[in-house]
Amino acid sequence: MMTSLELQVPPHPTTLDPENHAIKGENAAADDDELSPIEEVRLTVTNTDDPTLPVWTFRMWFLGLISCALLSFLNQFFAYRTEPLVITQITVQVATLPIGQFMAAVLPRRQFKLPGVGSRKFSLNPGPFNMKEHVLISIFANAGSAFGSGSAYAVGIVTIIKAFYQRKISFLAGWLLIITTQKTLIGMEQHSLAWNKRVSLTLGSMEIQAPHPITKSSDPEKHDATSGGNHDVEDYEISPIEQVRLTVTNTDDPTLPVWTFRMWFLGLFSCALLSFLNQFFSYRTEPLIITQITVQVSTLPIGHFMASVLPKTQFGIPGFGSKRFSLNPGPFNMKEHVLICIFANAGSAFGNGSAYAVGIVNIIKAFYGRNISFLAGWLLIITTQVLGYGWAGLLRKYVVEPAHMWWPSTLVQVSLFRALHEKDDKNDRRMTRAKFFLIILICSFVWYLVPGYLFTTLTSISWICWIFSKSVTAQQIGSGLRGLGLGAFTLDWSVAASFLFSPLISPFFAIANVFVGYVLIIYIAIPVAYWGLDLYNASRFPIFSSHLFTAQGQKYNITAIVNDKFEIDLAKYEEQGRINLSMFFALTYGFGFATIASTMTHVALFYGREIYDRYRASHTGKEDIHTRLMRKYKDIPSWWFYALLAATFVVSLVLCIFLNDQVQMPWWGLLFAGAMAFIFTLPISIITATTNQTPGLNIITEYVMGLIYPGRPIANVCFKTYGYMSMAQAVSFLNDFKLGHYMKIPPRSMFLVQLIQFIFVAFPSAYLVHRNNSCWNHQHSSGMVVAELYREHMPGRSPACR
Repeated sequence: MMTSLELQVPPHPTTLDPENHAIKGENAAADDDELSPIEEVRLTVTNTDDPTLPVWTFRMWFLGLISCALLSFLNQFFAYRTEPLVITQITVQVATLPIGQFMAAVLPRRQFKLPGVGSRKFSLNPGPFNMKEHVLISIFANAGSAFGSGSAYAVGIVTIIKAFYQRKISFLAGWLLIITTQKTLIGMEQHSLAWNKRVSLTLGSMEIQAPHPITKSSDPEKHDATSGGNHDVEDYEISPIEQVRLTVTNTDDPTLPVWTFRMWFLGLFSCALLSFLNQFFSYRTEPLIITQITVQVSTLPIGHFMASVLPKTQFGIPGFGSKRFSLNPGPFNMKEHVLICIFANAGSAFGNGSAYAVGIVNIIKAFYGRNISFLAGWLLIITTQVLGYGWAGLLRKYVVEPAHMWWPSTLVQVSLFRALHEKDDKNDRRMTRAKFFLIILICSFVWYLVPGYLFTTLTSISWICWIFSKSVTAQQIGSGLRGLGLGAFTLDWSVAASFLFSPLISPFFAIANVFVGYVLIIYIAIPVAYWGLDLYNASRFPIFSSHLFTAQGQKYNITAIVNDKFEIDLAKYEEQGRINLSMFFALTYGFGFATIASTMTHVALFYGREIYDRYRASHTGKEDIHTRLMRKYKDIPSWWFYALLAATFVVSLVLCIFLNDQVQMPWWGLLFAGAMAFIFTLPISIITATTNQTPGLNIITEYVMGLIYPGRPIANVCFKTYGYMSMAQAVSFLNDFKLGHYMKIPPRSMFLVQLIQFIFVAFPSAYLVHRNNSCWNHQHSSGMVVAELYREHMPGRSPACR
């Protein structure tokens, strides 16, 4: 289905075909010269007209006046830049087309009368959005851009008087000067207008129907059970979760190709590109994360384009017998698209931006001024990823196949994939999913320019800080960046969804749970501990900070207490004193331990019986429709994951034994971290699968390693990476497995794609951080000076690195 925004002006009753060169109301053929002596005009401008089209519509006045005022303001604002930016009418010409059509679709068509105009009737929606309205809106916008010049020339006179001669000119004089000079330009703007009967902006093929030759329906509400089956299926057999029944189709087409050239090319390229870009942007003070949603949208037209231009010729490959291959096996389908996005998801570190293990390299370089080789860094990144994949493979039958493990975040992906690929019922007069998505996409893009570039203050609005700008206490209470954020709010969606991800994904009970916990900790526990009790002299330090402090409230110099062997120097430690944390940071650690304990207790009480039953009979229980459909595909043998785990542990042991001087962690620390990760992966996966909230092991792993192997900071962060991040990676891989489960991706295809993506994730990240560190060290002196420069200008400023 082509999403085409087309405005067609119906021909006038007395108008003949323009290709027959007939002028309205005439029967004689006209010569070309009678149409226009200029060939370009004859080829461009239509020679027909429909005088019945309305032009003075509510849409025209609303969009035209808004566009004129907005462009006038923005262009005058940008005129003061060193390199002035001019926003011309073409921006409005493109942007108002979908808005006008949207208004034509939603505004009421009821007619009404206005007092004082007799019997004439008016309507907010006289019909389809037409080209003449569009032209008048663009004329408004053209004036707002000063006919392409940016700002009115007469404004420069006011600027000259005030800036160069430092004289005064009244508002009235300036306004009269501008408006009278503009009045003489009324006829000049018509040079930019081209009248055309038909405007057709094809925005790309946004949908394609994946054929289902052995299924009866792709509608999940039509419970047609397994592919090819005719018996009815109860709701519970489809899924006990209502959201799943409404979102995931209960049919499948196993004939769709997945290992296509398109999938490998776009998937590998997306994985490598996102890995590089996210690592690059992770060094920002406010890290920018490019997630898989970008690839999910951008690769759709690219995939369709490749399906239309690649040759369909079949060929054989030596060593594959009589099997035939093709660069273009057919239309770009949804399963290919899913695998491409799984590649991209790994490139964005499953929504976290950059691989967590890269932080160890940054810590060694930035905070301790030491070196770590490219090989050690690359092995550290790839082994933590593969280790988590091994845990995920062993736990699939407990948190992927059961219907109650529904993974809320995957339903968003499923819904978007279906909106982009499936056709809606032509008889349904409601807005199509693809059109709705396109409107939201455009509106989101346009709005993000406001808080992201034009008015960055909208990112965090704190009225308390504005009113009491000189009060430290007010800043601590009201600041959303360095305080408790009481009364602060944001109009930037990227900020609202930055740490706990989108609130539209999580179920309500999980959001309510998070909100209650937030209020108890931020607005009760921290104020009482900080102002009421002044625990551990908390008032000497900021209420909210991730820095470390001395007893006097100064920043703690970490490099001064670490010797050349990456071990703590007790004499220097005693000299500088013990490390102090801000109250917020300290309570975060304390409640982090409570989170881990409550996770184990909750899972044991609410899911213990189900886990035990799945362990005893993993394949004999009652299955939902999606698990039954997946039985048609060959499953992944368990020994594949066992072999992967064994190989990963061997490589990790090599890293810990032969490169111990760089990573500092002993071999027994690796085994201990792996055991801890495996123990916690199942309960935390269950929490994530049912609430979309993932408790972390970062606090407990740091604490445990600090107790059993004290004084070695690099060993501590390596232990945390193997213990915490392998678990977190396992949860992310299980989430991808569930997406493949819902989308009916063959399990072995998933295995191969996820296995290959590790290499493409590790290389760009490791190379960029190694190259970045090498260039920085080359340009500056070595040792502590480099570390200090790093903390001020490079990765140290990134919250992720801290």
